[in-house]
Amino acid sequence: MADPRDLPQGPSISSSSKSDLSAHAVNGLQDNASFISEHIQFNQLSSNNSSPPLRNIQRELTLNSATERSPLLQKVNTEGTGAVSASALGSSSGSPRFEDVETGNNYYSTDLPQVPRRQGSIVSYLSDVASENLSNPNLVHVEGPVSSPNTIIWLIQTCRELLITYPKASSLIVAIAMVIFVNLMYIWSNAELIFKQAINLDLENVSVLGISESGLNVHVSGSVQVDYSQVTSLYSRGIILILGALLGTVDLIPTQKVDLFVEIPNIEPLHRLVILDPPKVNVNLINKQITSFDFDNCLEVVHTNTIKIINILLGLKEEGVSSVDILVSGLFFFDLKSSIYNVNGNTFAFDEKRTIQLSPTNEDFSLIDSFDFNLYTSTEVLSSDIHLKTNYIDYAFTFNMDPLDWIILLPSCESWNNIETGIVETGEIIIRPMSQINLDTHIEITQLSSKLLNKCSFGKLSPINDLIKNFLEGNEIQNVYIIGSENQETNLPTWFDFIVKRLRFPINIKKDLLIGNSDSLFENYFDDYTLKILFLDLNKSILISSDIVLEFNLPDAIKGLKDINISNFRGELQMIKNDTAFGGFYFEDWQSSNLKIDDSMVVKMELMDVAFEIFDPITLSDVLGNFMRHVSSEIIIENILDLEVESSIGNSTFYELPASLNFKLDGSDIGGLLNNLNTNITDILLLDSSEKELKLFMDLIIENPLDISLDLHENSIELIFEHNGFTLGYVSTRDLPKILPKSSFNMSALLTFDPTSFNPNNHANAITSLENLLSSYLSGNETRLSFSGHEESIPSFEKLSKVLESLSLDFELPAYSIGPSSENKGFLISSTMHIMTSEIVFTVFNPVSNAEVVIEILKAQATFEGTTLGYLEKQEILYVPPGIYTTPRLPITYSDGIGADILRRALNGDLKVDGSAVFNFRLDNFELELMYSGHGLSTNI
Repeated sequence: MADPRDLPQGPSISSSSKSDLSAHAVNGLQDNASFISEHIQFNQLSSNNSSPPLRNIQRELTLNSATERSPLLQKVNTEGTGAVSASALGSSSGSPRFEDVETGNNYYSTDLPQVPRRQGSIVSYLSDVASENLSNPNLVHVEGPVSSPNTIIWLIQTCRELLITYPKASSLIVAIAMVIFVNLMYIWSNAELIFKQAINLDLENVSVLGISESGLNVHVSGSVQVDYSQVTSLYSRGIILILGALLGTVDLIPTQKVDLFVEIPNIEPLHRLVILDPPKVNVNLINKQITSFDFDNCLEVVHTNTIKIINILLGLKEEGVSSVDILVSGLFFFDLKSSIYNVNGNTFAFDEKRTIQLSPTNEDFSLIDSFDFNLYTSTEVLSSDIHLKTNYIDYAFTFNMDPLDWIILLPSCESWNNIETGIVETGEIIIRPMSQINLDTHIEITQLSSKLLNKCSFGKLSPINDLIKNFLEGNEIQNVYIIGSENQETNLPTWFDFIVKRLRFPINIKKDLLIGNSDSLFENYFDDYTLKILFLDLNKSILISSDIVLEFNLPDAIKGLKDINISNFRGELQMIKNDTAFGGFYFEDWQSSNLKIDDSMVVKMELMDVAFEIFDPITLSDVLGNFMRHVSSEIIIENILDLEVESSIGNSTFYELPASLNFKLDGSDIGGLLNNLNTNITDILLLDSSEKELKLFMDLIIENPLDISLDLHENSIELIFEHNGFTLGYVSTRDLPKILPKSSFNMSALLTFDPTSFNPNNHANAITSLENLLSSYLSGNETRLSFSGHEESIPSFEKLSKVLESLSLDFELPAYSIGPSSENKGFLISSTMHIMTSEIVFTVFNPVSNAEVVIEILKAQATFEGTTLGYLEKQEILYVPPGIYTTPRLPITYSDGIGADILRRALNGDLKVDGSAVFNFRLDNFELELMYSGHGLSTNI
């Protein structure tokens, strides 16, 4: 029989006549059904060789069972339309018409090979109809086998011979014959359902041996087992067990090629995809028996229909459809031969529903086991080498694919258009059962088209900008495809070349595939940073300027990107710690930058007047406190940036690009630098005093040891200070000048001691804490003080005040010195002991330039290496004016014994004497009891 595909092209029809043609085609099918019925009735009346009742029962059962099992025949018989799509029907002569997708031509049933109809054979007629219309998948949908009349004729002839031989047993013979006949007809009419339930098919391996001009050369091996216990009907199970045991092994001998059709319900009608020339099949019908099969075959592929179905499935996957149902159908023509009898001209229709998983059902399952890549640039070419390995997949399939060439299609501003951008070369693909698949790919992208780099209309981002933005946001890449190149280095069969060149394969890649589950693109690669100069400008807002250098230890995958540079950037940046965003930078103007990639990546940025906004003052103060205490903090920086990028494949400005950077902010020894502040108090003025409070105004010269510049403009800063857990007072700046990096500056400060007001419930202990603080400082001991802000530390900056309120800086107070000489430190400058008159004279310094200090010495003594040299006999009151003051001679009692010997040996010389004293200190109305304990005081003897 000739293949319909080899027939000449039929006449084409216009779309306007499709409805009329469809009606003609349906009427033709209805006429066929009517003819079948009339033909049965005619044979019932005219036949003299068989019993009319038996033939009538046979034909009615055959026709009715076929109609009941076939939804298509039901619809044609009852509705006339509905099972046949309008696009697939139509004929000027009323003959059925279908459109061959492969060629675009229209074929009519009159163009198909005609099979002579055998008089009196319903089965032959149905087979003829099926044969005529098989090439039209939309018209042919015959289900279930139709029995040959040979079995019926044999049964009737056998009964006739038995009746002649045993006339007395005629009733019994007829009854037995009727039972056998009815059961045979029942089994035969339900054979499709029974065998679908009973047959277990196990495909052990499907191997593609090669791709040829004829199609796919395949090797199929497996087994078939019949298990009648799976038949749901007990009646059918009992009969088929007996019948299977009687028949034993049967041979199914194909008489025609089999066309396999695929339909996607509600989406795409039937399409013929594959033509199979099946081999002879040997099946053992005895229950629980297993029949193995092993054969080679060639699948003829209808390439136009195949590529259409593939692209539809890929499109559904791209739209987010996880699975889709398909219908696979076909009609199998065969002769059945067994040891008992043979049945020729049989047909077996199969119509199976299958579910295709377009994406994994298990969200935790990943098809890809490993994905390695590297990027590198050369002259006007961006290249990448990719090695991909899949996870182990449970399949019984063997396939080899030669290297192929593809073209990359990137989206343009028009959704319907794609732009050819580069080439992809895929290496040989080898698929084996229960093994991993390795795929090596080389990609080259040359000069990018301006259609990709320029902004779209209405201010939309450029296509390449939008693509990179979505990728960095973690979204799956959309609208990127590869299609087969017109110029393949490998000679491909015509049909396969057709499919490859029209295969539109989407490239769906997420950022996670390249960098894992990390949210940060450079996590684990950030190495170091350098903050050269930091300028803080507190005018109406917080403005920051700085030179920053970031260094990254790049992964090997991107070390080859030598000629990519980011020349300018702008945007916004947020800093996050423990899921809390505590601050953000806003680069409204373009900022200069430079990027250099060698073995590492160095990014240099020059920030000018960048606005800084505080989101969470408490977290920011915690980060700053750690930084100044030399404690590191884990910080996440989230960016949304505009970048001006220069590269060998094109220059462009990219907007709204998100990026994330995880790094450890190591602390700086700012606390240590503050401990070594070179501070010179040039003047102290008494402003006000009371029994509880003392206010002093100070002029200072301070040397800034940091690379930090600060400009407060007309803003003031007020800080409170604490000692031993008690707030003792506050200090505030006035008219603070612009502080330059590593330079000296003059400043004025208001110092207020007020322990009672800050500690109303425990003022006695607070006063004691202040006395201990001043006693330690006057004695020249290391004295530490904690400074912090409060809610109005900087009145114009509420959030910055809250940062200072939560920030506590503990550092050592600088030693006080008189003038530039480092020898003139402290407030007790020297002393002179007069041995002969038992007197002592002190030289002291009063830094308050507008008030005298009253000192009432309660007790005092001098020692040398633990030996008492002398002590005051009575309390003395000293009135110390501003500046350096030498006291009058004070009576002292010198010790006898060792103490006297020490003094005599040092006569007319000097000693480094240790002194201690308890005294009342009064400045105007403010009075404290202090204790002095000095070491190494220069004393003349």
